[in-house]
Amino acid sequence: MLESILGRSVSPRQIAIVGVGAVVTALVFGLSTWAAKPVKIPLFAGLPVASVSDMTTKLTELNIPYELDATGTTISVNSDEQARARVELAKVGLPNAGRPGMELFDKPTWGMTDFTQKVNYGRALEGELVKTIASMRDVRSVQVHLALEDESLFKQNERPSKASVTLAMKGGETPPQAVVTGIQSLVAGSIGGLDPQHVTVLDESGRALATDDDGSVESQTSRHLTVQHELEASLQKKAENILERIVGAGQSKVQITATLNFDKIERTTKQVDPEKQASVSEQKAEVTPSSPQQGAGYSTTASSFENSSSVESYVGTIGTLRKITVAVLLADKVTIPPVDTTAKVAAAPIITPRTPEEIAQIESLMRTAIGVDSARGDLMSVVSMPFNMPAAELPRDSLPKASLMTRIENNPKMYVWIGALVGLLLLAIIMVLALKPKKVPAPAPQAQLPAAPSYPELPSSTQMATAMQQQQQIQLQQQQDEYSMLEPASRPVILPALAISPEREQAIATVDQRPEAAVRVTRNWLRA
Repeated sequence: MLESILGRSVSPRQIAIVGVGAVVTALVFGLSTWAAKPVKIPLFAGLPVASVSDMTTKLTELNIPYELDATGTTISVNSDEQARARVELAKVGLPNAGRPGMELFDKPTWGMTDFTQKVNYGRALEGELVKTIASMRDVRSVQVHLALEDESLFKQNERPSKASVTLAMKGGETPPQAVVTGIQSLVAGSIGGLDPQHVTVLDESGRALATDDDGSVESQTSRHLTVQHELEASLQKKAENILERIVGAGQSKVQITATLNFDKIERTTKQVDPEKQASVSEQKAEVTPSSPQQGAGYSTTASSFENSSSVESYVGTIGTLRKITVAVLLADKVTIPPVDTTAKVAAAPIITPRTPEEIAQIESLMRTAIGVDSARGDLMSVVSMPFNMPAAELPRDSLPKASLMTRIENNPKMYVWIGALVGLLLLAIIMVLALKPKKVPAPAPQAQLPAAPSYPELPSSTQMATAMQQQQQIQLQQQQDEYSMLEPASRPVILPALAISPEREQAIATVDQRPEAAVRVTRNWLRA
């Protein structure tokens, strides 16, 4: 079809040459365009959406081309425009953290009321805390809200200040408890009179990482459960680390339940020692004799004694350990027999229970590591039983072979590369065959003209007439048979056959046997 459009003079080799030239030209043009394209580098990354909007508006005004990533928080510009873009954005105070800090007070605040100053002070504190927490590692975004209370003249009328922090980590992970506690201490230390227990920390899904301890039953219960779970996890980790060294990884399971005492006890004790007395006061009476100048005198001194006493005030520690219960589950020893290539069915694993001596030794070790005290009422139980049985190793000959579609689904990239290489190889072979010049066949040597054929002798007129009569009789008999089979109404009219002379019959036979001679005779007649 292509040859019919372009003409018979265009050969497949020429078409292949034109195609290769077009492909090479396209590749050169694409590579040159890609090489001349300016390199985009990040200008700022991980910015708030509000800051990105202001920065893109400013870059558009400065005619600096930029690109945004899929999240809309990273701005990329050409490498030769990066320095200029940073300087121009810094002139207008970009980028910012989304919330202003103490720079709110850089400008004069004449005419502002005390209420406005208080609001701006709260905003400045929130902005500074946001900047500090956002600079921590793995923190994606943070919001801080403060509820500052005024100081009251009367202590009983004062209300504590409170704060709330919304924290989002990179990758959606939950921050460790140590990080949450550190943020609480940071916020409380930045604001005078704020207690760390009054700082609430939430994650991006609204789950409380640290709640405000207002003395209610709910807050107390949450703190108690947190302390209990942390203690149980610490003891369980110690036990599992030791058991992994003894029985191996995944061959043991430890569960620890700790009972803590959260009762708050305040006790004052006063003791009096009757054996020890101290003089408190003393009374003495003295009589002075009279003299000629004045009469007699009288003086009295009183002394009192009191037994010694001691006063003791006691406040019990909250969260003391009252009792622990430990359950240790050990896996029985499992021995995998060697693989027998001649067997059709794999041998079952051999299970050997642990001896009482091993169990007693492990129990003694666990009591020492965890601190189990029988006098305190602690309980410990060590049991050995089989875990999930491992799959028996089958001979390689008996393993089922994966089908071709299964192998392609398990590793599609390898087969895609193989298909691409095969396609490129076939294309290269086709191009080489198309570009290969065709061999022109050598001219065949001129052969001698064949001699004129010798024609057999013509039959005699009597023989030809006899043969023609027999042929006519056979055809007449066939026509009669067909005519008799038809109905009378549909029978055709048969005309009598024309008489054929012997000369005509001889001429017809001559034409059939020697058509070349008949053509020459006819041409001579036409020329005459």
